[in-house]
Amino acid sequence: MAHVRIDFHVHTRASPDALDAPEVMVSAARERGLDGIAITDHDRRGGYDRLVRLGLADPSGCAVDGFLVIPGVEVSCIEGHVLVLGAAWDAGPGWSAARVVRRAHAEGAIAVAAHPYDRLRSGVGHEVMRTVAFDAVEGCNSKTVEAASNSAACRFARGHHQPVIAGSDAHFAATVGRAHAVVETPELSVEAVLESVLAHRTQIVPGRHTAGEMLRYWARGWFTRPWVLDMTVRGAARVTRRAPADRQAAPAA
Repeated sequence: MAHVRIDFHVHTRASPDALDAPEVMVSAARERGLDGIAITDHDRRGGYDRLVRLGLADPSGCAVDGFLVIPGVEVSCIEGHVLVLGAAWDAGPGWSAARVVRRAHAEGAIAVAAHPYDRLRSGVGHEVMRTVAFDAVEGCNSKTVEAASNSAACRFARGHHQPVIAGSDAHFAATVGRAHAVVETPELSVEAVLESVLAHRTQIVPGRHTAGEMLRYWARGWFTRPWVLDMTVRGAARVTRRAPADRQAAPAA
């Protein structure tokens, strides 16, 4: 068995709120000693497809030059965000979390609750966690502002015997790998890594984005990605409107 470091939650410029090209994110991950990343752009697969065209990702699921790129997508479901690992598609509006789980399984992939207790960033919340059969839980998301939301996700996973993963939720190269998981796996391939996740052979390496990194992200985004400013305004309005009851920390199992 090998122990490999994987960041399971990475965005590229294929996401409207991310800043750097897919190949830049791969380069940054390699520089930080990671063995692989999952490309999980918002509702689209273009970032992963670009890496395939550049020869940096293998659609058969094998590593390229000792580095693994896992296809994925972060679907903006009606209830909140859900990660798919092992497959990618362009997802239009109106997906339910349960439908994403079914589609993921049909494509041989897994569905993961992304930052599920982060009420600031479209976590699905406790009721959905109880009722939808996710394959795993994102136990640490380094972009999460409320540290308690990561703790709540891990507590839910322990109480319900679900596997955990971790990801940086990087939207630019400086934060790739900030949080990731060490995976015990027989080989560095998409199939083997995801099977190891389902077998609970993961260990979270926690981390958080620094204030300086986030300031640099916002500064770049406001001038180069207009959607970032729009997202800031809409996100603040959503937080003030949303009743927090179903986003509170998971009760002790």
